[in-house]
Amino acid sequence: MDTLSLNMIQTLIPLIWPALLGGIFLQAIPDFMRPGLFFGVTVDARFRESQLARGIRRRYTTAIWSGTLTAIAIATTAAFAATRAVWAATALAVLVSRAEFRPVLLIPQLAVAFWAFARANRATRPHALGPVGVVQVELSTRWEARGPLMAIIVLPLVLLIAIGLWAAICWSHIPPQVAVHWSFSGPDRWVPKTPAAVMMLLSRRGIVCLLLALLAWGVLHGSRRIATSGTAARRERQFRVRMLALLIAAEYFAGFPAWAVLLGFPATIMTLWYLIWPATILVLLARLALAGQGGSRGLPSADGALAGDRMQDRYWTWGLIYINRTDPAFLVEKRFGIGYTFNFGHPLAWLAITLIVAVPLMGRFA
Repeated sequence: MDTLSLNMIQTLIPLIWPALLGGIFLQAIPDFMRPGLFFGVTVDARFRESQLARGIRRRYTTAIWSGTLTAIAIATTAAFAATRAVWAATALAVLVSRAEFRPVLLIPQLAVAFWAFARANRATRPHALGPVGVVQVELSTRWEARGPLMAIIVLPLVLLIAIGLWAAICWSHIPPQVAVHWSFSGPDRWVPKTPAAVMMLLSRRGIVCLLLALLAWGVLHGSRRIATSGTAARRERQFRVRMLALLIAAEYFAGFPAWAVLLGFPATIMTLWYLIWPATILVLLARLALAGQGGSRGLPSADGALAGDRMQDRYWTWGLIYINRTDPAFLVEKRFGIGYTFNFGHPLAWLAITLIVAVPLMGRFA
């Protein structure tokens, strides 16, 4: 194998595996949903096993893998362009050579996935159940209302404030170069030590931690409970614990680089962080997926298929966007995917969205 071919393979592998994992995940999502939901529509739990539903699912799967293979084909072409000098100036080569542009290669896959879901949602709607007569909204937090848990959630923010105060008092102890990006081999981008650089580092990490803390609080105190008793309620509680573990772990991992950089931790510590955090997050995500949405996977129909998620379809747009200004819940279970989504009729949802948008903007203008 010549050097040019080897370079192409090395360039191609990081581009292909996200598309493959995305295709597998998108194909599997319908299996994770609550039994009374099918592509964002409340249906009889037995509808999922009907011939009509199988046909809808088959067309969805075909579209998902068509989009995935298209993304892989574009990535392969881009990798070829980047490793052949004659094509080096093409737009596709730029997508490969600059890491910040690489996610653009997944846009065709995501666009096809959205179209496939919208088509499946539209085909399922005629078979929706009627509106639920009584909608239960349970936001109490009997088991979660404990001070130590909230302390664990806010601790990363407190530590960031503390390290900021320490930096102001002990400025001479901070390394002259502040690392702002890391890879497997350690830090690979630095900026000179200035008050603005330190403030930007702390602010970006602080916003991420604040967002994750807000979401963790939302899971505890601002999300609806679907089941209120029985096996379904116990499994839903376990699901929420797993979701909290994911959010809290992500919050601590997000705050750690600021502490490590300002305290001058060895580069090997950051290399370990770079290896450990994605592995931990993947394990926690796998635990959520194995539980099924809301812990409903494997539940008998008597417990798991009462009425989907007890929310009326009219408040959902395409089965993906939930808008209900009369609902006190800040977070609601996704109808397609694992975890929670925002109630866009709640003010806290827009605060969270503002924080999400602020992080990349701060990086852009840093």
